Amino acid sequence: MLKLHIPKNRIEYLLKQLKHYHEWDDVEQGWTLFHKGKVLSLDLLDENLVSASVREKKPLNVRVHLDEFTRSKCACTDPKPCVHMAAVIFAIYATQGRPEMILQELKKYLAKKSAQRAAKLRLDEKKDANILPEMDDCPTKWQRYFEGRFNGFVISHQYTFEMFASAVWDLLLPLASSWNKPERKRLFCVNIALFALRRIENFYEATKSAYLSSYHETSSTAAVTTCEQRLLDMMQAEEMGTIQRKDASAWQETLLLLSEYALSGRTIPVDWLQIYRLIWWNLTSETTLIENEKKRLDAFLTSLDKKKLTERQHDVLIIARAHFDVMEHQIKVAFDRLEQLHTCTPSDYYMYLKHNREQGNWTALQEWLQWLLPVMHTVAQEDFRALCQFWSDAAKQLQSDHEWVQAMETLLPRSYYYYTAYLLQTKRYRKWVDLQLATRVSPLNLYNVELRTVEEADCKLLLPLYHQAIERLILEKNRSSYKTALAMLKKLNEYYAKLGKLGAWHFYLEGLQNKFARLRAFQDELMKGPWKL
Repeated sequence: MLKLHIPKNRIEYLLKQLKHYHEWDDVEQGWTLFHKGKVLSLDLLDENLVSASVREKKPLNVRVHLDEFTRSKCACTDPKPCVHMAAVIFAIYATQGRPEMILQELKKYLAKKSAQRAAKLRLDEKKDANILPEMDDCPTKWQRYFEGRFNGFVISHQYTFEMFASAVWDLLLPLASSWNKPERKRLFCVNIALFALRRIENFYEATKSAYLSSYHETSSTAAVTTCEQRLLDMMQAEEMGTIQRKDASAWQETLLLLSEYALSGRTIPVDWLQIYRLIWWNLTSETTLIENEKKRLDAFLTSLDKKKLTERQHDVLIIARAHFDVMEHQIKVAFDRLEQLHTCTPSDYYMYLKHNREQGNWTALQEWLQWLLPVMHTVAQEDFRALCQFWSDAAKQLQSDHEWVQAMETLLPRSYYYYTAYLLQTKRYRKWVDLQLATRVSPLNLYNVELRTVEEADCKLLLPLYHQAIERLILEKNRSSYKTALAMLKKLNEYYAKLGKLGAWHFYLEGLQNKFARLRAFQDELMKGPWKL
């Protein structure tokens, strides 16, 4: 590295910029890069411009202006002065002195600066908390008022989550009653809901280890449901027009706050991911906001360090990005994107299943169910039951239920109860009997209503079911099983008589007697039957 000759006043100027534009964390990271020798090829291009290469995963070109720092650039594309510029400033200082000497000075200065900023913020928040929110205030100011208004509220056996949610809406919503801009009212309502849900989440975390935790859990669920419904009602209100350009920045601020909550991966007691998607789903006409959010998510997914994220946090980001594909009716693109998930959780997609069912989009509903089919083998029973109900609802409306029947056959034996009920509903009695035979279910384990339904349609279909069950009982080789087999033989005799096939019945009975001739106890029971052998 060549020794640069840079005037002392220029170096002092750079240190001032370092103090002005960087936080301590940035300075510390810049020092680490410099100290590890990551700053390479430091060159003076002209009297006012220093060029350097900073090596991280790949070399980054950094240019630092000595007289107009705001014109400095780095290949990392960070919109603010970055850690690489800080590293280069340390390298420049090293040409004239010992940079470790100023490190502690910078730390003290930036710590004091941060403390002053925090104190000012607390003072601003205290002032905002005492001033009623106005229609044209920014959402941050509204949130400060909300926090101040409910400062000190705690959850106990006397003050429940539901009481808190009720108080929030009763005290805050009337503040916007006189506002003459419906779109600002809607934005205010969204901010109330986000505040209420966030505080409910904080209260839940603080009380989940208390002895009343089960009671609090029930109460928190009810409070969350109330807030979600109020939010949804407000978002879907027809009288609320589209977002005006002058309100776009306020909405952007609110949506960034929503993203902070929703993309954390938390789901209890507030399903933030669902709230995030519900709000965006009701902003389909706001193309600018949507494009900004898509770009933000794409950039985050591209640049994120996956090692710092849990699998759930990564999955939430993927699902959030795929939601915009769904909004644009690009289901196949959404499915391709969702293939990147670590874990597919069916409850994450219930909102799409319910929406398509409510709208009568049966083909789209079937597409979602087919995509979820591979995970149905391992999902919890509650999810399995819900997905089967969605399948059944779709099958009833589509021209062909081949996909659902095939799915149920694939999911056997887990889908047995749903499949057997569906076959009876659709009067596929032969398939119903085949299912019982394949799963080796005895008539004794079937409901009488089911047997009677098939019997009334065609009792001939039940003959093989009884034949199979009787032989299995005989092969158990004990007196109790023989008596049970005899009772079933009597029922089988009734079916043959009803069909007018007593000759076939005697032929079957003689075959049974000959096949098990060595089982004396069975022969004794057989002789007790109301038939002549």
